[in-house]
Amino acid sequence: MIKLITNALSNPLLRNAVLLSLLCVTVGCQQTPKETANSMSDNTKKSATVPEALEAIYGFEHTRDQVTFLVKSTGCTKTEHFDIELEKTTQAEYTITLIRHKQDMCRAMPRLYPVNLPLGETLSEKEQLTVANPYGLNNFSKKKLG
Repeated sequence: MIKLITNALSNPLLRNAVLLSLLCVTVGCQQTPKETANSMSDNTKKSATVPEALEAIYGFEHTRDQVTFLVKSTGCTKTEHFDIELEKTTQAEYTITLIRHKQDMCRAMPRLYPVNLPLGETLSEKEQLTVANPYGLNNFSKKKLG
């Protein structure tokens, strides 16, 4: 057996095949990211930062102390599922980011849902907000009127 392995390792083509086989066996035994996430304790899940895509928005407006985003909902979206991050980028401009903490796993027909949140500080007339989230296209089914 040892002589067979030694002969295999001396041939470059066979050596690469053996190393590739060992790599496949080693990698195949590792947990997938989904299994790793499922095996984490609740405390570990809360402290782990998993980068997620920003929530697409379909509309945005604000007053001096409140902001409203339109987001896609399939029936279970609630305002409590969202937070905002407000970052001052220049003297007269802020960047605002809408963050969804709980995904809408319902299966109703998609529709727009308004998320009203307080800004946390009052903006002056001269200060502007820039939204970091991507804008989505509103291609949801429309009900026929009449």
